[in-house]
Amino acid sequence: MVEDEWGRDPNVQRMRRVFRAMEEAQSRMLDELGILPFDPRLKRWRQITLGLWEKCWGRMLQSGVGAQEKAASLYIHCLSRVMGREGVSVHEGVLPNDKEVEKLIMEVLP
Repeated sequence: MVEDEWGRDPNVQRMRRVFRAMEEAQSRMLDELGILPFDPRLKRWRQITLGLWEKCWGRMLQSGVGAQEKAASLYIHCLSRVMGREGVSVHEGVLPNDKEVEKLIMEVLP
């Protein structure tokens, strides 16, 4: 059995938690919206969302706003923006109520 050297690195563990939280939040959001996990639109949405998230994530890291704790919220807000542009209505109750993330997105993605 090969030992996972990377898995012991605290930074890698932290980022794995971040991505796990993002995946869980995305899954809950899609479930609430009734969008199936194999919907063909998801691949495109995820690709676009990742680019938006990376722009905002960089700014969030610079600002010192609890980036790791807010990564999932940031991703969901970016995904909802992409879906909205594609005509999918994402009602407010689905999105995390996170004014810092909303403000950051408005600054980075006008």
